[in-house]
This record gives sequence, C-alpha cells and structure tokens, in this order.
Amino acid sequence: MSQILFSADSESFASIERFSINDGLPDTTIFSIGRDKSEFIWLGTPSGLARYDNHEFRKYSNTPDSVYPMPLGQSRQIFIDSKGRHWVGY
Repeated sequence: MSQILFSADSESFASIERFSINDGLPDTTIFSIGRDKSEFIWLGTPSGLARYDNHEFRKYSNTPDSVYPMPLGQSRQIFIDSKGRHWVGY
C-alpha cells in the first residue's frame, strides 16, 4: 500500500494525515511535492499533476476523461516561484 503523509503545519508534525489511492491519491508513485501560498499541496505523479486542498485531491492529466486536462501525462518536477507561478516539468 502506497501512502503519502502531510503535516498541517510546516513547522511541526503535530497533525499527520495518511492518504492512499482509496482517498483520491492519483498514483502510488510521487515524483515531487510543492506547496503554494494558498497552502495547496501539489503532487507530480506518473498519472499527471494533482492538487490537495486539505479536503480532496484534484487530478490534472491528459486522459480523455480528465476534468482538468494537461498537455502531457507525467509530471516529474514541480516548482512554485516567488511570484506564485507554478512550473511543471515532464
């Protein structure tokens, strides 16, 4: 079982949540993780990009059924710059 753990507070691990595919985690492999100014967690996976908003995962991919399409599939690198722009490498 693949899991990812998030801390609600970047300064401590007082609150940890575990997520699996059953919780909406898009893939069992996570290439990269980023956190933006809005406190969203961004995940780069073989299945595409995902955003976690402290409630649910939103998946961005190039599959025909994707609600949030991306031009390519895999998202290997995520970088969020000082202006809040999201850069995704494939």
